[in-house]
Amino acid sequence: MKYARINEGSVVEICTPVPGFTIHQCFHADLVKDMVSCTDDVQAGWSYNAETGQFTAPPEPSAPA
Repeated sequence: MKYARINEGSVVEICTPVPGFTIHQCFHADLVKDMVSCTDDVQAGWSYNAETGQFTAPPEPSAPA
């Protein structure tokens, strides 16, 4: 399972525990408190809405004119 570390509504890091261990066994509690489980497609830079539990990808950059 993957976890997104959230800071001010943004995914700042994706963390994966070592196979056979929990996220709590692999990371300090101060980090784990800011993590939520996520799907494989979530990446750093995405937004996270704590009220709905939904992740949102950033908009695609527009092509220069």
